[in-house]
Amino acid sequence: MAMEILNSCNSPKEKFDFMRETFLKPEPAENKGSPEDLYIIIDNSNFYIGAFKSICQMEGLSENFQLFIDYGRLLRVIQKTRNLGRPPIIIGFRPPPLDSLWNRIRRDGYDIHIYDKIIITTNNETVTKEKMVDNAIGFHIDEVIFTKTPATIALVSGDCDYFRNIQGALERKWKVELWAWHSGITNYHYFYSDPLFYAKNNMYSPGVVKKPFLQTTFIPLDNYYKIFSWGYGVANTEEMKILQLSDGDEIRIWENDDVMNCYVALDLFGWWHRYKRGILLLYFRSNEELQKAQLWVHEKHPNIRVKKL
Repeated sequence: MAMEILNSCNSPKEKFDFMRETFLKPEPAENKGSPEDLYIIIDNSNFYIGAFKSICQMEGLSENFQLFIDYGRLLRVIQKTRNLGRPPIIIGFRPPPLDSLWNRIRRDGYDIHIYDKIIITTNNETVTKEKMVDNAIGFHIDEVIFTKTPATIALVSGDCDYFRNIQGALERKWKVELWAWHSGITNYHYFYSDPLFYAKNNMYSPGVVKKPFLQTTFIPLDNYYKIFSWGYGVANTEEMKILQLSDGDEIRIWENDDVMNCYVALDLFGWWHRYKRGILLLYFRSNEELQKAQLWVHEKHPNIRVKKL
């Protein structure tokens, strides 16, 4: 019976909609959520690649720069005060065996889905396939829009491989937020034929653009990267100003989040290096930035010794 109905569909879109309606079973009414809920899906591969390229460009950093993401802070940036309809979903590739990345992300409350990369070698050329991640993201978008009460879905990615899924969400009265790096804005030309649409139709706060009849919001991550990302490692001392923090006790128990608090409070991109146990080096671009950080540490942590190198 299903095949007869499928064969009777007149267009690819009708077949696509029929398959989604058929194979994605609705949940019981009590689990459908509220129109005020938020659902977050993160394409970690595209997100991180875009982050590395965009932040290096904005901060003038070299390619040997080591970038870290605080996914707990990223979640707070996207969620704000809104209620989550379910744990945020993050999808990506399996890291090296000793990498603790996914364990840290899991502690931040994410529902994690990881896949092995598929490496194919043909004609002495090696190609890495990422389709498993793309397919998984498309499935989870559909799972949300077909089983939950229409609300808001936030997709964090660097491209728009999921256009058909997003279109389905819009047609079913969902509000869609596209969180991406500004460098990836041209990848959303499926929605807007004019690449300058965002600049011409900025109806809301700077950097947040909306097309009313589609209920779609594009939010550049470039506006928030200082809140959830940082650099680690030894910096080029000829280009950076260095502030040394030490005290013997308190600085030893400082986590990355404690260091981030300083940079976020000063609206600066964080970059530091744990020189040795009990000694932390903070990097800044100018003496003015360094002095502001020095005052912040004196005020918030008076027991920590501060020294300009």
